[in-house]
Amino acid sequence: MAEPSVTHSLDKALNQVNRRLKAAKMGLQVERRGERLNLRGTLPPRPGSPKLRPYQQRLPLKLPATKAGLKQCEQTAKIIAAQLLQNIFDWRDYLGPVAGLRMARTDLSAQIEAFEHHFFATRGADSLTASLHTTWEKTYIPYLRKLSKTAERHSNLSLPEAIYATVQSTKANSRSRQICCTALAA
Repeated sequence: MAEPSVTHSLDKALNQVNRRLKAAKMGLQVERRGERLNLRGTLPPRPGSPKLRPYQQRLPLKLPATKAGLKQCEQTAKIIAAQLLQNIFDWRDYLGPVAGLRMARTDLSAQIEAFEHHFFATRGADSLTASLHTTWEKTYIPYLRKLSKTAERHSNLSLPEAIYATVQSTKANSRSRQICCTALAA
């Protein structure tokens, strides 16, 4: 004898909402996971993700699985669908400031300064030769400056996104790109 499936009091209303979203071709659906509601759909990669193209993801709205939560979830789905159409969807609006990994320009310059101090401090006093300074000036500084300029021009980018944009600004399969990757990885 088959065990009856457990249904939630909200499931019927949730199915109706999903039918409306599908009929309107929103590209999103509401999902109940336990006592919380989420959205699921094809979304741009999250900040810091190595993926470059949109893919199926869950967007945790942390709304309760109630009639009021479902209504709010449907409204949010419509807003997100509009943002996706206009190409202005931003994960930071839904994941909070930590997930965006955003950095102020002063933070980046402070990090670069700290890296410079570390670069010279880890090589010892007897290594402070002209070649060490040349390596710093010719190998690291140009790409760190390029990263700073990218971050200034595109303040909405996270640090990983700014690094990626900096690398992409160099010629593919070139020595310049290889050195850029080495410098920014350090």
